[in-house]
Amino acid sequence: MSKLKYLEGLRGLAALSVVLLHYLVAFYPAFYTGNPEHSNTGNNLEVLISTTPLNLIYAGNFGVCIFFVLSGYVLSYKFFKTKDTSVLTKSAIKRYPRLLVPVMTCIFISYLLMRVSLFFNMEASAYTNSDWWLGSFWQFEENFFDMVQQSFTGAFLDYQSSYNPVLWTMTYEFYGSLLIFSVAALIGKVNNRWVFYLLLILLFYKTYYLGFILGMVLSDYTVTIKNIKYTNHTLTKVLLLIVAIYLGSFPREAQIDLTGTIWNYINNAYFTDLPTFYHTIGSFLLLYVLIVSERMKKLFSIRILENLGKISYSMYLIHLLILGTFSSYLYLKLQPYLSHSINFVITFLISIILIVLLSSAFYKYVDKSGIKLSEFIYNKYFCKRDK
Repeated sequence: MSKLKYLEGLRGLAALSVVLLHYLVAFYPAFYTGNPEHSNTGNNLEVLISTTPLNLIYAGNFGVCIFFVLSGYVLSYKFFKTKDTSVLTKSAIKRYPRLLVPVMTCIFISYLLMRVSLFFNMEASAYTNSDWWLGSFWQFEENFFDMVQQSFTGAFLDYQSSYNPVLWTMTYEFYGSLLIFSVAALIGKVNNRWVFYLLLILLFYKTYYLGFILGMVLSDYTVTIKNIKYTNHTLTKVLLLIVAIYLGSFPREAQIDLTGTIWNYINNAYFTDLPTFYHTIGSFLLLYVLIVSERMKKLFSIRILENLGKISYSMYLIHLLILGTFSSYLYLKLQPYLSHSINFVITFLISIILIVLLSSAFYKYVDKSGIKLSEFIYNKYFCKRDK
């Protein structure tokens, strides 16, 4: 999959959308809530944008759903190419140590930052109308044994994310990966597996795990049906892309009044977690169009997006720690001298540079170490047994 640069580009944009969302919720929360009381512009610009597709720029939950669909696609791609179940066994064995090292490291960093009192998020939130979100993190007594437990099991098995709030996705990523490996091994070679796929979609349609299933289905479909005839027309691709944007920009915050917006017609109050469902379907359609469109492949394969994709996992893991420490501290230092808007622009620009630099270092020294460890464990303890 390393040759498919456009997938890295998509992953990079998805990670960037999460970063943008968190900085906006921290400093301009009305972009997310649509609540005028949370506005910091004075003209409710945030409220207006929150109810238009312009919110796609910072649609972080859509970005997370893209991660999950991509995982389902990438983790099953080699199996459908080769039909070799040993590929699934190897991937399953390597998955935990591959995810563990970066997660354990970022949790330990958070623990150290708490020990030396370097989080300033609560103080900054008092000036940004984000005390309910930014001010809510790291407000507990750090504990070494709790930190270790969360690093090795809690973040992967029980949605624990107190040391780094973005880690709520790790449980989905871990269980979702195992789900993909298991389903592919059990029905990946069955002729009527499409019926089982439909049953799995119906089973998981209310959860984030739907993304993994749809990603796997798309992987199977694109490998098995090599000549995709139904989306060769440019108009079809454009229409599917529009639908993907329409669903992907569906507001995440349930309190936003969608009456009179373009989503009013699909806003079903009785559907459990409607945004997640729409974001997952939108992610699936976006990836599908990307796969069948040569123009989009070239666009998403440009060097800057490819490089962003390589550090996307690292950037996802550490950006909130930077927001709670450096960004909050810088904002507080500039707050007496600058307007909120100018302060935010300066803080964000310096912070995003720092995030990219530290993410690159984290990728080189930590993320790659996780990959090497997973290879070492497999080669030392399981490789001969598989042979």
